[in-house]
Parts: sequence; C-alpha cells; structure tokens
Amino acid sequence: MGELLAALQASVKTRSCEWKGLVKDPIYNRMMTLYELKRNSSVEVTKTISDELRDSTPTNVHTDVGDILMADSISLFVDTRRNSLRFVVKEGESGRHGAQLATTSMLTVAKIKYPLKIYARLLGSQQENTNNKLEDKR
Repeated sequence: MGELLAALQASVKTRSCEWKGLVKDPIYNRMMTLYELKRNSSVEVTKTISDELRDSTPTNVHTDVGDILMADSISLFVDTRRNSLRFVVKEGESGRHGAQLATTSMLTVAKIKYPLKIYARLLGSQQENTNNKLEDKR
C-alpha cells in the first residue's frame, strides 16, 4: 500500500471514477485535481517525467515508460485546476465488465490507496476470520 507513480502522460483504466477536487499531491506538493479510481484500477506511464522533475522525485517512485500500478483503489492526481479528465466507457474491457478509459496529457501522480485483495491473501497479510466457522457443539 502506498506505491507511487509519476508521469507526464498516463493511461488510466478503472471501473468507477469519482472527482474529489483540488488536493496537494504526495510527491511535488502541488495543488492538483484528485480522482478516486475504484474497483480494479490501473495507471500506466506512457511518457516519462522530465529531468528537472526527476531531480525532485524520490527514488522509490515508478517513472519509467511501461510502469503500471494496479489496485482496488488508486488516488490519481492530475496537474489541472478543473475536472478536465474525460473517460470513455468500453464494454467488455475487464472480463465481463465494462471499463472507463482515459489518457492524461499533464503531470500525473498515482498512489495506491487499497491494494488488490488477491495480493494481500497471497502475502498472508489478511488474517482468517474464525468467527464465521461452524463448530460441532457435541
């Protein structure tokens, strides 16, 4: 949880998107428009950041072309002052469900809010809920 991605252009795929307003981003501390991407979201770098921005970017941030963040919920920060990101609905994009697709053309920062549940189970960070198990009372 908390992985970061920074790009000058990014490709966005989500099943649900909600505009949240202006918020400071976690890397550059700029006022950016925040979008909450929910339900199997992904953000891919299509154009890397400039050398000037790379100097002020921490080393643990994904910035290379082709880097992808995938999560149940992603906070997407776009360097614009208004709700300018337009999503196109494409049916059957994620299995049975449709997806909302968009491409940003401005500085974009993405942060994982909630990771995919399958990874939490595989890594053992989710504890088993024993309260729901049936017991033999004999």
